[in-house]
Amino acid sequence: MTNHWRDIKNADVIFIAGANPAEAHPVGFQWFMRAKLDPTKGPGKGGGAKIIHVDPRFSRTSAVADMYVRIRTGTDVAMFGGLMNYVLQNNKFHDEYVRNYTNATFIVNDKYGFSDGLFNGYDPKMRSYGATAWNYELGPDGFAHRDMSMQHPRSVFQLMKAHYARYTPEMVETITGIPREDFLKIAQIVGEMGRPDKVMTIVYAVGLTQHTTGSQLIRSGACLQLLLGNMGRPGGGMNAERGHANIQGNTDHAISWEILPGYLRSRNPVKRASTTTSRLVRRRNSIQIRGISSAPTTRSFWSVCSNRGTATLRPKIMTLRSATFQSRTGTRLGLRSGIKPSKARWKASSSRG
Repeated sequence: MTNHWRDIKNADVIFIAGANPAEAHPVGFQWFMRAKLDPTKGPGKGGGAKIIHVDPRFSRTSAVADMYVRIRTGTDVAMFGGLMNYVLQNNKFHDEYVRNYTNATFIVNDKYGFSDGLFNGYDPKMRSYGATAWNYELGPDGFAHRDMSMQHPRSVFQLMKAHYARYTPEMVETITGIPREDFLKIAQIVGEMGRPDKVMTIVYAVGLTQHTTGSQLIRSGACLQLLLGNMGRPGGGMNAERGHANIQGNTDHAISWEILPGYLRSRNPVKRASTTTSRLVRRRNSIQIRGISSAPTTRSFWSVCSNRGTATLRPKIMTLRSATFQSRTGTRLGLRSGIKPSKARWKASSSRG
């Protein structure tokens, strides 16, 4: 999360995509309702923050939202693309913020290209990009060239504007299933949030993250927030609703074994591990997996949390195969392991192949 849970009360618009906080995060949802009931918040002259819920399924979050629209699963990137296109084409972006606090004025070198749905530098055999052609155009001093007017055809701003021009309201309807009229209603509300005195927060959860294109979905939302000038402001940001256990703090504070502070990568001990044994212990409503490696490794935790159960791996260097367990609350937890459940205690050992 870029902002704190309590900071949601400062938002004028709360845009929820791929999440159901009213049921999954009932304690934190009080700050959504506080913003909604605050007459000083909201688009225009206020009257309370507007909650927009975009999700394939109608839920209790939808029931209290000011606007709910159904979307085809996994097509959120087209929706965000359409919103960015609306903001850019109608000059709804926060001009001062975009000009001075983003890379919109930077000039990209002339090797950059995009055609037929692919950027240049794509290797079909490796199925990956070589991004060196996307570098900025540098001056003799080694600094990127900038165009403060943002009119240069190879400025990040103009390239972005051209890229997202394809996401018209009609195209968004075709891809996402959101009716054109409903999309334009959302776009008009979101467009108002580019004003210096207004701010929107985007709230998401595993409905966005757990896709093969999860990173792209979230990055699209972040780009929209940057255009509107809503990053780094009270009531703004991109706020991921993680599990009830503090997974967000786990990653932000580099407790996870594979990262250093600042999300810097650390050396991967998995490559050095030879065998791993694991013991599975059932404790009330959670499942804990303890791993002991014969090779030296970082002693820290990797937590996988659901709304009702928590699986903790220490360290994350084991290969588990297939099983499904059920906690006392009735929550089914699918774990890839060769372990068979028993009434009192589960045990397993596995080796890395």
